[in-house]
Amino acid sequence: MGVNLGFTDNASPETAKKVARWFFTRNSRAEGPLVYGEVVAMAVGKDPSFLCHEKRTSGINLTYCSRPVFEWRLMGGPAGQPVDLDRYIAIYNEKAGEFFIFFDRTPGMADVGWPSSERWGAGLKGELLERAKKAVIDALLSAAAS
Repeated sequence: MGVNLGFTDNASPETAKKVARWFFTRNSRAEGPLVYGEVVAMAVGKDPSFLCHEKRTSGINLTYCSRPVFEWRLMGGPAGQPVDLDRYIAIYNEKAGEFFIFFDRTPGMADVGWPSSERWGAGLKGELLERAKKAVIDALLSAAAS
């Protein structure tokens, strides 16, 4: 089972307020805004909320940890300068050695991944492939019976 990042395609202001729960934590006692190039922990939601890279058999190679895992870098501006909240940022994972990117994982998965990620279904092998085939056949039989 993959990690649920809580994404939604409902862009209403009410939903935005409800799901705005992403945050970053620094690994120092530095004060002030986060800066480009700084290594941080990235989190979403409630405990466990910190995201860390972990090899998985399906979905994005992420898992939740209860403690901060400092393996993310915020990129997109001059190193050491405060992150501009009015600009897009790029998020780099030190352990993966890759950027966290938009990635079409339809159906049923958050549209994020790594540049090296396989397209949905391309990684289905062995027992996982057999389960997927069975689920499709069961759904077709159920729909035909209706």
